Amino acid sequence: MFDGRRFLKENFQSPQRVIAALGAYGMPTPTVASVEKWFSRGRVSAEYLPLLICVRELETGRNVGLSAYLGEGKR
Repeated sequence: MFDGRRFLKENFQSPQRVIAALGAYGMPTPTVASVEKWFSRGRVSAEYLPLLICVRELETGRNVGLSAYLGEGKR
């Protein structure tokens, strides 16, 4: 299983930073309440996960390695 909570915490730290990062690149932004639910549930909306990956790649200039976020036994 994909560890969405860890992905969010390591790459964005907080719901406010998720929204700010998406907005900085002119991407659609969810509500703060929605992003708080992602952090709480450990799951990122399928609609927004590709956008968040793109934001991190734009910010770092590197591909995001998603295999690090796979649960035990899934690597």
